[in-house]
Amino acid sequence: MLLKNGKPYGFFFNAIKWKVLAVIVLTLAVGYLDDYLYTIFDFDLAIPAFFGTAIVLSLAFRTNKAYNRWWEAKMIWESIINDSRSWTRMVLKFLGNDQTLKESPTERQMHLINRQVAWNYILVNRLREKELLKDQEKFLTPSDINFLKGVDNPTQGILFLQSRDLMDEFRHGRLDVYLHVEMEEILRRLEASMGKAERIKKTHFPVLYDYLFEISIYLFCAFLTYAIRDSTTVFEAAFSIIITTLFLMINEIGRDMQDPFEDLPTDTPMLALSHQFERSALQLTGVEEMPEARHHGKYYIK
Repeated sequence: MLLKNGKPYGFFFNAIKWKVLAVIVLTLAVGYLDDYLYTIFDFDLAIPAFFGTAIVLSLAFRTNKAYNRWWEAKMIWESIINDSRSWTRMVLKFLGNDQTLKESPTERQMHLINRQVAWNYILVNRLREKELLKDQEKFLTPSDINFLKGVDNPTQGILFLQSRDLMDEFRHGRLDVYLHVEMEEILRRLEASMGKAERIKKTHFPVLYDYLFEISIYLFCAFLTYAIRDSTTVFEAAFSIIITTLFLMINEIGRDMQDPFEDLPTDTPMLALSHQFERSALQLTGVEEMPEARHHGKYYIK
């Protein structure tokens, strides 16, 4: 997620540098040839004005839809973190006894909390298409890891393991039926949030939309340069390049935001949120040594 005081101009310009180069070449070519083309056909600023209006409306539509997808993804992850905190609190409060509430959590409690920490990180890796179980040995037992390696969806596998252990607590009388239902409801909400995130990940804007939109921007560039041919070539080129580059940058912002799980600076800050939950969970369990954050950039958090 981009920070409020960050200045990611280099990031966006680097993403469109080849497109800007194409615009420069196109603008110079039209500016050089417009005197010759004028003898064949002529038009005024009405045509580039029409194209510019259509592009502005399309940019507004795309940016709005992209922000809605990004905002939905952020709300999903805030819900995941809230449910993770509720899970930690309930595990510490209801799966212990009067003695363990005053002392360090039991191994059973730590196991259930660490699994939830791992669940968050594994879901981040899954959405960003990274190695799922990388660096999860500190949160999961060898038996858990062996089980998760045998399933296609380790996040679903962890929820299964959590539910299985809750049932074991219930059968042995260490968890009453009402608390069992409440904790199962937390697992159900986590499962629903995971499904919502997967839906956003797997649903994309049509590819042809990108191609046709960029072609429209290049046509606008050519028509604008040609329509102001009475000015010097330098002015024609500079004016067209500036306007077209602004369109390209806004389009790139929308393109990045519409896919909030691609490990880009514009992503939903899933890793930062997961790290915050890990720290808060460890603090509640009495751990003094906190992990260092490694997900910050100069102008964004991941």
